[in-house]
Amino acid sequence: MEQFEEIEAYLKNTLSVEEKIRFEEKMNTNSILLEEVELQKKLRLGFQAMAIEKQLYEAQKRFNNEFVVIPQKKLFFTSWLAAASVIVIVGFGLFYKQQYYIPGDVKLIVNDEITYKNLPISFPNGMSLDEKNKLLQQKVQYFLALSYIQKGEKQKAKKILKLIVSDNAHRYYQKANFLLKKM
Repeated sequence: MEQFEEIEAYLKNTLSVEEKIRFEEKMNTNSILLEEVELQKKLRLGFQAMAIEKQLYEAQKRFNNEFVVIPQKKLFFTSWLAAASVIVIVGFGLFYKQQYYIPGDVKLIVNDEITYKNLPISFPNGMSLDEKNKLLQQKVQYFLALSYIQKGEKQKAKKILKLIVSDNAHRYYQKANFLLKKM
């Protein structure tokens, strides 16, 4: 049996009594194996917590969809506001073009336009990767804290929760703050 399969069988409690005893003896003598088992436990707890969070999110989404009421007056006002904004922007654009256009600057404008056209292609790719990594890191921090709480390691959990609460923009700020107050 491969080590990964053996760890999985141990965590699922599907090993026979003899295999379980043998595996626990291996863990006592092999610290790397013990660390791997602990890591697998944490990952399982994190995945379970993520599944629960997803279920809660779906339930909340269903609940919110049932009771959404869209006021008609607000939509009417919003469309007029958008139209007015477009007119103001076009007006400023025409005014700016008439006041500041100098025929000798065509070469500079063309060079700037080439750079400007490439910007939408390259900029969002970098920003979206940074945002995805940041959100993933925040999610990992929160679920690691939940795993520590579930295992009874409250000091480690408090340390991570305090780190989360120190950032007001953290995705799980309110939840972490709530957990800290309960501890």
